[in-house]
Amino acid sequence: MVKIVLYGDRSDTSLTLPLCRCLERQGGVLYYGGGHLAEYCCAAPNFTVFETDTISGCDGDNTVVIFKSAFNQPPDIWGREGILAVCENENRRAVDFLSSRNVNMLTCSAGGRGALTISSIGDSGAVINLSRCLTTFTGRYVMPGEVTIKTAPIPNAYALLAVCSVLLVSDKINE
Repeated sequence: MVKIVLYGDRSDTSLTLPLCRCLERQGGVLYYGGGHLAEYCCAAPNFTVFETDTISGCDGDNTVVIFKSAFNQPPDIWGREGILAVCENENRRAVDFLSSRNVNMLTCSAGGRGALTISSIGDSGAVINLSRCLTTFTGRYVMPGEVTIKTAPIPNAYALLAVCSVLLVSDKINE
């Protein structure tokens, strides 16, 4: 199971529904945030999403921590294999914090300055550009270049890239 932590301001829900709706189509998701538990699936879910503004620990296996634009003190859970941090390239506080540690980080940008950028968007998905090699949780390498991701339209560019990063690292890009 892939664990996803939406880390930051609890009132910012711009990533929640796009992520849950997309992952519902990729094997299902169990969501917990703000005291609410929801299941988006027909069988045992492949993903778990935790939405929180604090993290005191993380076991690290198959975990994606997606930074929202506003967050409290950054978590000190880094240095373990199996954690991928995702943040907007424009979120300098997150980028600076993650860069100062040995963290597997994927920066996202609607423009051309992130490790993951949007090349084109259509009704059935998006073509994204990965500018560095990424190792999936199954150990497969995704080489730099354009990758087509099948997903429902997502209006927010960062939400789209965050969804794409989860699909890439969990090896669900062609499903």
